[in-house]
Amino acid sequence: MRVTPKMVKAIRTELELTQEEFAQRIGSSLGSVSRWENGKNKPGKMASKLLELMAKEAGINGN
Repeated sequence: MRVTPKMVKAIRTELELTQEEFAQRIGSSLGSVSRWENGKNKPGKMASKLLELMAKEAGINGN
């Protein structure tokens, strides 16, 4: 599964978290989450794996 900006935002909104709360939950920064959601940057390998697991749990398929 490829982590897309749309997927990052869908996971976060499904969990009803702000970008800051989401960043804290996954051990990242607010700036990183913002850049991921805006497509300006991509999550690293570890963050991508965590986001993939969270997407599966939330029923989000990444399409």
